[in-house]
Amino acid sequence: ADQSGVLLSEVKLGQKVKTGDILGTVTDPITNRSSVIRSSVDGQVIGMAVNQMVMPGFAGYHVGITTDEKQMAAEKVADSVVAEALEPVAENMKEAAREAAQSAAQQSDDPNAVSAAAREAVKEAAREAPRLLEEAEAETQTKPEPKPAKSNRAGKEQPGASRVEPETPPTEGRGTPEAAPVKPAEPMEPATEPQTETEPDIPAPSDKAAPAQPPEPDDHPD
Repeated sequence: ADQSGVLLSEVKLGQKVKTGDILGTVTDPITNRSSVIRSSVDGQVIGMAVNQMVMPGFAGYHVGITTDEKQMAAEKVADSVVAEALEPVAENMKEAAREAAQSAAQQSDDPNAVSAAAREAVKEAAREAPRLLEEAEAETQTKPEPKPAKSNRAGKEQPGASRVEPETPPTEGRGTPEAAPVKPAEPMEPATEPQTETEPDIPAPSDKAAPAQPPEPDDHPD
């Protein structure tokens, strides 16, 4: 909004709009002065504020732009290439501005003089941008590409390569290699159980009474 007042929308959420379409108006309730809010791009309304009292600079609408995926990918590639190409130029400008600012600060305490010296150094460094770009391009073209590791046929190990032992196929007519003889296990003695002393069996008492023995004769008569 360019002015304060009451926001009145003329579009709905999700509506597609084109450049120049009216999104809403802001009306001052005191002066009755109105300003129109128009869309600056082709897209779709993906966010909007409700009708309310707004101040200047209030964001009333959010219009999403439909972009092709290929176009977005191309823009990303272009941005990365430009950033990579301008990297040496930017470093040269920073170094020139830093040296000029330090030199000016030693001669004067005026910050405006220091700033003017740094800006003049940046302009001088910008003139060397074509030369720096050509040097960076030549360095990129002459940079050797990493070569893949070659196979070693002579049996020598390449540095950093792991050694793999080849498998030996079985030869015909010789059969499979004999396995190492297995040592027979030593016989183990049977475990002896500890012997326990047993008491002799005592016959159980019989129910029949033992026969009575006759009395012995008395050797001394009365």
